[in-house]
Amino acid sequence: MDRIITHNFDCDIIQELTDYILKHHRNSKNDYTKVAVVFGGKRPALFLKRTLAEKLKSSYYPPQCFSVEEFINYLISKKEIFTYGNDLEICYWLYEIGKEKAPQILAGREKFHQFLPWAREILSFIQELDMEDVDEDFLLKVKLSAEIGYEVPENINELLKSIVMLREEFHRKLEEKKSFTRGYTYLKAAQLVSEIDLSEFEVIIFCGFFYLHKTELKIFRELLYRDKAVLIFQCDEHSWPVLKKLEKELSISIIPARPAKRKPEVVILRGFDIHSQAGLVREILKTNRINYNQTVIVLPRAESLLPLLSELSPVLEDFNVSLGYPLTRSTICSLLNIIFKTQLTKGEDGYYTRDYLRVLTHPLIKNLDITGDPRVTRILVHKIEEFLLGIEEDEISGSLFITLEEIENFDLLYLRAQSALNHIGILISPENLEYVLKQLHIIGFGLWEGLVNFEQFADSVERFLDTILNRSMIEKSPLDVRAMEEIYRIKDELKIVDFKEEKFPQEELFKIFNNKLENEVISFSGSPLKGLQILGLYETRALSFENVIIMDVNEGVLPKLRVYEPLIPRQIMLELGLNRLEVEEEIQRYHFQRLVKSARSVYLIYDDRPDKEKSRFIEEIIWEEEKKQRKLNVLSQPRAAYRVEVLEKKREVEKSDFILQGLQRFTFSPTSIDTYLDCPLQFYYQYLLKLEEKEIPE
Repeated sequence: MDRIITHNFDCDIIQELTDYILKHHRNSKNDYTKVAVVFGGKRPALFLKRTLAEKLKSSYYPPQCFSVEEFINYLISKKEIFTYGNDLEICYWLYEIGKEKAPQILAGREKFHQFLPWAREILSFIQELDMEDVDEDFLLKVKLSAEIGYEVPENINELLKSIVMLREEFHRKLEEKKSFTRGYTYLKAAQLVSEIDLSEFEVIIFCGFFYLHKTELKIFRELLYRDKAVLIFQCDEHSWPVLKKLEKELSISIIPARPAKRKPEVVILRGFDIHSQAGLVREILKTNRINYNQTVIVLPRAESLLPLLSELSPVLEDFNVSLGYPLTRSTICSLLNIIFKTQLTKGEDGYYTRDYLRVLTHPLIKNLDITGDPRVTRILVHKIEEFLLGIEEDEISGSLFITLEEIENFDLLYLRAQSALNHIGILISPENLEYVLKQLHIIGFGLWEGLVNFEQFADSVERFLDTILNRSMIEKSPLDVRAMEEIYRIKDELKIVDFKEEKFPQEELFKIFNNKLENEVISFSGSPLKGLQILGLYETRALSFENVIIMDVNEGVLPKLRVYEPLIPRQIMLELGLNRLEVEEEIQRYHFQRLVKSARSVYLIYDDRPDKEKSRFIEEIIWEEEKKQRKLNVLSQPRAAYRVEVLEKKREVEKSDFILQGLQRFTFSPTSIDTYLDCPLQFYYQYLLKLEEKEIPE
């Protein structure tokens, strides 16, 4: 049985894999549990099982499918029990190790919140060392060079001099806690694989891989040596340096069995912002007879998701979103940031009035249902706003700072709010209004005062989330519901971290928590086997679609490369054999080319503003077509255009006796005359009804 199989890009690799399993491992019981299949991610396993069901047309026992990380964990679990560590706690371990063993690397970053961004970079560096199995000898050479001194900031030299010790101590801590990082699991699996019995599988099929970390390479090599592995690749006639290197390291040949039989039809479109790009996607779906179940929209930038969904929701019923959306872009996170800022700007005289109002007037706060009717809360908050901004004048109007007690003891506020509520048919006593205000003060302010450790902080977050979940309308926003779930998970982590009882200044608590939020994304659940798919580029690995639409195909977005290393200079990474920049560009180019060339219709959309540039991936497609046709400008690139028709809608205001009397008393000015000539209705609203734009706290 051939253990190395290579398909061209125009093949559906899931279909080919299914055929391979049925050809070599079919049995009368339809039991395929002795076949293991390992993919780069989780999604292809669902497509494999669906394809098997379609071909077998009967019930069956599916192969055991793993993502590569799940397979790594499976290998280690056969030897020992472990968990994945909480990243915040792991960063704290690095902080403790540095403070005890190498205090020089904490210079200028003595506090944990100051060191945390650096800890994340150090953790990322150690993880890369682990996944690439960089041994101690290489690191010792770097250490010796650092002692002489690289031409880098001194704090980087200090870190490099300590990196061997830091890595050893860090590994020791992980083993002590049996709480591993992703990088350490790869290193551990590579060390243990030769000792692990995998007799439960007849074969382990690794499907659709491209770049392999050194640790993955060791695992593949060991299983190939034991005649346990089958490797299925995809490539085309182009030379791929990553695959050439892989051929040499595994002593194999990665050449497609046949040339490509077809090429996709590629359409390149230009937008002028993210909303115009989303509009182009909508028009593509509306004007072409597209099978949504065979269509994918790829979003290299998560920020494009909401504009896209706003365009597609009216025209689509079934669609599935699977990409990480930044947690900090959610409504609940914006509210938490406002609350934290309000605590930090609090002075001896109370809360800064503008920040106090920003908390109370936030939609999630002012619409809390405390009495059974959210209108009570809303009207009470707007009355507070009117008094503090001086719209209704009293002794507290115009105060720069305000205390919670001053507002709570302000009897006139409750009388005015009661009057406004009575006017719309809601009867409520001043005492009940005072209760509502005190509840708002607890949620927006009281919970966050005097916090000294993460145990208390986690309790406050929990009470805050419970209130928002039970008393607001947040459940109507699926995005914010997912954000709440993620913050609940983070809260649970904070309750069990080693340093939960350690005292921190309030500002440091907020900064550490915000740093955690900034490094988290919201994942969406849906039906990956039904409807149109909205995916990130890496979620398309090993999958093929008839129709591919890719947005934001701009340089700097696709490929998205980290040109500058904030911690370890590129020179040193190259000395360690880690050329991540070049490899990352090739990885993204490979997945882009594979997805495009496996499709029938491809739509590439980019932002055509002066400060933007089309991606090198588009330039490559254009160049290949120009070489083929031996002439320039062979691919047209239409630009998004929208026909705007402004229909004049006449509205007349009857000149009643009241309006005529107002006009007779009115003293005209040049500005008011200009306003009338420009728009009589605006003149009516502004000068006769005295309507003004509401002042919003900054």
